[in-house]
Amino acid sequence: MAKVGEIAKIVTAPGKRAEALTVLQRMVDQTKNEPGTEIYVFHEDMSDDVTIWTYELYTDQAARDAHGSSPAMAAIGPALGGLLGGAPELVKLRPMIAKGDTIA
Repeated sequence: MAKVGEIAKIVTAPGKRAEALTVLQRMVDQTKNEPGTEIYVFHEDMSDDVTIWTYELYTDQAARDAHGSSPAMAAIGPALGGLLGGAPELVKLRPMIAKGDTIA
């Protein structure tokens, strides 16, 4: 099966990015128990103080689906509550060429 990836843009309410990242740490902790989650990283956008980007790489769609249906994922929305400035934007990806990782 082919690997799948995602990029998400998360915009927080002003002054709430650090708090949102603290909450998002729970997701990173959860992925340590997900064998099909290969990369799961959050980035602060250096051009503003409200945007967080995430990059995720999974062994296959089944691994992505398992992550998406995890109890941690179900709990993260309410935990972020009033910390967000809008709905996250999600882009689904199919990795094709890479350095440092096997795509197949």
